[in-house]
This record gives sequence, C-alpha cells and structure tokens, in this order.
Amino acid sequence: MYDARAPRGEDAMRRTTTIATLVSVLLAAVLAVPSTARAEERPSRWGGYGHGFAGVLLGDLGGQGYGLAASTALGDGAGPSSFAGMLGGGGRARLGRYLMLGGRGFAVIAPPKQGIHGSARFLGGGGGLDAAFVAYDDDRWLVYPYLGVLGLGVELDVDSSSPAPRRIGDARIEPEARVQLESGFAMIELGAGAQRIVFGDPSGGVMVGMELGFLYSVRVSPWQIDGVEVQGLGGPSLNGGYLRLTVGGGGAHTLRRRRGS
Repeated sequence: MYDARAPRGEDAMRRTTTIATLVSVLLAAVLAVPSTARAEERPSRWGGYGHGFAGVLLGDLGGQGYGLAASTALGDGAGPSSFAGMLGGGGRARLGRYLMLGGRGFAVIAPPKQGIHGSARFLGGGGGLDAAFVAYDDDRWLVYPYLGVLGLGVELDVDSSSPAPRRIGDARIEPEARVQLESGFAMIELGAGAQRIVFGDPSGGVMVGMELGFLYSVRVSPWQIDGVEVQGLGGPSLNGGYLRLTVGGGGAHTLRRRRGS
C-alpha cells in the first residue's frame, strides 16, 4: 500500500534546510553590521518608506506531503510544491536612530503540479507586521535585519481528470471534478534587507533593494473542503526561504544632537 506520509528522511532534510537558511540569514545580518566606531555619530532619523516587491520562495509549500501523489489520488507528479512566486507591497516607519516598524501584504502563487489523474495548485495570501533594526545607514544606503509575525490564508486547488473517483486523504473526489481545500496559519519571519536611494537626495527619493529571509509556519489549521476537515493529508504549511526585489521610495528627516547636550 502506498504510504502518503512523507518519509523520515524528508523531515530530516527539511530541518537541515531550515537550519541552514536561518544561519545564512543571520550571517548576512551580522556581516551587514559595520564597525561601531561611528555609532555615536549616527543621526536620528524620522520618516517612512514604502515599496512593492516581487520574489521567489523555495521550500516546503503546502504541507500535504506526498498524499496527492498517491495512486488513489492524483498519481505521480502531483507531490508537494517546492517553488512559488511572491507579489506584494508594504512600508516601514523610521522611528529614530535604530528602529523601524512595518507591515506588508502579499500573495503566494505556485505553479500547478501535474499528476497522472489531475493537477493541484497551491495559492495563498496574507500579511503581517515586523520590527527592523537599522544596522547601517548613510546618504544612500539602508541595511537592516527584521523579525515579523504574519498570517496567511491558503488554498489547494485540485482538478481531477480521471473518469473514476479519486481520494484526497479521506475525502472522495468525484470523476473529473474540481475541489478547493482551504486552511490558514500564522508564520514567523526572519530576514535581512538593503535599500538604496537611486533618484533623490539623502533625505529621500526613489529606492530599490532586496530582502532575503525565511518563513516558518506555526498554529496550523487542518485542510478543509466546504468546512469539513480532511484527514490523512497532513497539515498545511509554508516553510522556506525567499528572495524578493523591492522598488519604492520615501524619506526620513534627520535630527542631530548638538554636542554637549
């Protein structure tokens, strides 16, 4: 009988990938922090920045393991997604010398996974808040690590092409039917970013940049079809690393302390 559960070796690989990604992000953040020799000279800035972004997400997307690839489901090729695109936008408020608080909304769109008896596609949308630490800034550059909490609603669109009934977990899928599995969960986000003013002056302008980070899902709800829980498919998740490119703008007013004050 086909075992729809992910093998133990895959779980170990996921943990290893998670740790490696976290370490990479932390190293990037540490390397971005300059010498503290000029820390007392850094001005206090107040303002805000907004941007749109597009990127890629790699990892365990969906959390359904290999349940969709079972011979009684969609068959070989319909396994879990490992790649998706990200589109969204957001902004951050600059609150003094080191702190930024921000929020964003985004969509996650994975390409369809085609099996012998049909296809499945993972989609999601949500948003959240983060706090960022300004590790470095000058007349053009802004570098920062950040930590965030997000919420995501997800769906798994299953399209059966089989003339016979199929089973997704314990749910029966009628011949050539299309069903939608839904769920949602919270996520922890850890990352580091860099922005550069390309048009404007040190007080603000048009900015481009990039952010590298990691998402880890927590407080997961089970997959459901029309409000009925689906057993045997695994809990939904979105665990992986991302790279996104940003385009936006904004500015910050500089407040400098007078010497001796």
